[in-house]
Order: sequence, then C-alpha cells, then structure tokens
Amino acid sequence: MTRRSIRRHLITMTVLAAAGGVLAGIGGVVHGIGEVRQGSGSPGGIVFDSWATGGIARNLGGEPAMSLVPDLLVSGLLTLGVSVAVALWAARFADHRYGGRGLAALSVLLLLVGGGFGPPVMGLLAALVAGAANRSRHRAPRWAHRRAGEALAAAWPTMFWLCLADYVFLAFGSVVAGVVLDVDISSAFVYALFLAVLAMPVAALAGTAHDAVRSRTVDRRKSQGPAPGTGGGHEADSRRRGVDDHSVAAHREAGAMKALTGLLPLAVVLLVVGALVWWLLDRGSAVGPWLVAAILFAHGWVHLVFLLPSTQRGSAETGADNPFDMDRSWLIERGADSRLVHSVGAVLAVVTFAAFAGAALAVVGWLIPGAWWTGLVFTGVVGSTMLLVLFFAPTLVLGFFINAGLVALAIQTAWEIPR
Repeated sequence: MTRRSIRRHLITMTVLAAAGGVLAGIGGVVHGIGEVRQGSGSPGGIVFDSWATGGIARNLGGEPAMSLVPDLLVSGLLTLGVSVAVALWAARFADHRYGGRGLAALSVLLLLVGGGFGPPVMGLLAALVAGAANRSRHRAPRWAHRRAGEALAAAWPTMFWLCLADYVFLAFGSVVAGVVLDVDISSAFVYALFLAVLAMPVAALAGTAHDAVRSRTVDRRKSQGPAPGTGGGHEADSRRRGVDDHSVAAHREAGAMKALTGLLPLAVVLLVVGALVWWLLDRGSAVGPWLVAAILFAHGWVHLVFLLPSTQRGSAETGADNPFDMDRSWLIERGADSRLVHSVGAVLAVVTFAAFAGAALAVVGWLIPGAWWTGLVFTGVVGSTMLLVLFFAPTLVLGFFINAGLVALAIQTAWEIPR
C-alpha cells in the first residue's frame, strides 16, 4: 500500500467521525466516574458538578453536568454505560447509513443522564461529520465544484488534523493538565470546545468538497481511457488488481466490524468488574487492593503476547485472526523497516509489563513503595497506549478503555494505597 493510498484511507470524514465519537465517549466516562465517586444522593438540582473534590474539581470547574435522574450514583452508572455505547457505536457504525443519527441520539441521551456538556457536544459534532460522509458517498453538492469548494477541498487535511488534535485535548489533555500537572485550564477547555463547534462543521464541508473533487478526478481519468499505443492491457490488469484490493479491503472491514461486535459482552463484563472494584475500594474492603493488583498484572501480562511468534506470519488472514501480530503494524505497511518496528514494539511491551507489574506490587506493599504506584501506572498506560496505536486492531479497542479506567483510578482521591 502506497503512502498516498494510506492517506486516502486514513484522512477521511468517517475516520474523523469515528475518532470524535470515541473521544466523546471517553470524556463521558470521566464525568461518570466523578458522579459514581460522590455516591448515592440527590445532586441538588438538574445541573451539578460531576466532581466535588480533587484536581478536576479544582482546575476544571468540577466538570458541570445535567441529569434528569434524581440520584448521583445511578446517574453516574448510566453515564458510564451510555459513554461506552457512544464510543462503540462510533467505532462500529460511523460509516453506516444511519451512523450519524444513531450517534446523535446517543449523544443527546448522554447529555440527559449526566455526561456533562462537552462530551455530548463532541458527539453531536462527530455525528454531523458522519452524516456528511454518508451523503458525500451518494451525491456531490453543486457548490463543491466551484472555486469555494476547491478551496475547501484543499483545506481538508489541515481541518482533519486540527479537529482531531482539538478532540484529543478535550478528552485527554484537559484531564492530564488539570489533574496530573495541577494547572487551572478551565478557560482553555472552554476555548477548545468553542473551536470544535466552529471547526467541525467546516471540516464536514471541506471533507465533502474533497470527496467531490477526488470523485471528479477519478471519473475524468476513466473517461480518457488508456493512452494511445499502450494497448490497454496494463490498464486492465490494474483495474483487476483494484477490484481484488477492494474485495480484500471489504473482507477485512467486515472482519473488523464482526470483531467489534463480539467485544460488546466483554465490554459489559469489564464495566461490571470496574464498578465492583470501585465499590470495594470506596468502602475500604481488604479485597479491593488485591483485585486492583490482579487487574494491573493481568493487563500488563497481555502486552507480552506481542512478543510471541506468529504461527501464520505472512498469511492474508493473520491481521484478523491474530491482533497481536507485529507484522500487521501500519508503519510496516507504510514502508518502515519491519525489524525496527518489531524492536520498538518489543521494548514497549516489556516496559509496559514491568510498569504494571511494579504497580501491582506497590498496591499490595511488596518490594516496591506504595508511593510509586501512581507513577508506575502512568508509565504503563503511556507504554500500552503507544503499543496499541502502533499495532492497532479493532479487537484491541478495549485496551484503550482499560487504560482510561486505570488513569481514573490513579488520579482519584477517594482511595489511597495503605502505607
């Protein structure tokens, strides 16, 4: 696959909508955790603060939210469930005919159960882009072929990366800066949200114009036919290869969607386990720390599977059957040296396991001081996220949510490692 082909498949409105929806779901999870931490009780009104104490309350204005549910604990649990649904829907159905409408409906529901104001807005904007992507596949608007449309088409890559970076800041940067760095960035968060409100509709227009211009270019090349004297045989072979590539891509996409659907039961189990651990820790149960240690060690151990040799390396189905195969990295598809990619992946896997295993030992008070556990968790999460991005597969999506849960556990203040 050429670099141009990769850009064509990566920098699309569908990818932007899917990423935006997933990041909106992660933002909703942050709100849900804060509401669950406050426990059962009346929120004191429709609008309330998701976080009453800690760095988020101090540096992000408490993450305001609204809910029609009269109990904070129930509202938090509903927020967690709807947030996971938003993320999974965006990852699974962003390119579906009704993907945008479904994402919009879930985003409104997220607003009503306590998901804050930022995440639902992010989800609605992602739904707008998903709808524009679906419409552009069926009909190109007339304005896209005018000068304004061509200017927007040229701006599409810039708008894609601007919106994606803004969403990443809204989902992760605000929490990292406000909690880890303990910096008041409530104003920056508001400005970033306003930027998303302005930039995402422009990105939808730019993406629509870009698709129209590209479609017109392809139609023009087809109408010209093979160059005189070339015979057309090479062109026919190229077209056949294009059809074969399209079939393989469709097969892989169907496998990816099936894998994501199969993750739903496991996602529910993880959500229940996470809620149980949080409940045990909040009530000071001696079982809670041991469960945390077990989860940390198990999550770290899974990353060592990347080091195991693939029994079907080089097979066309390896990427679908073995998500831990390092040969499926998108960097290798872009022409990067496979040995270098394997070496980087091996180092990340070992560092991730060592960090999570060390954090597990710190939690139970063996060998490693308990004060180190927060730093070890963050080190493991960084290594894990880099590894998952480098060797991304739909089956590994849950790893991102586990990392988000571990970060939330590390930054919360309701439970501390016993000294």
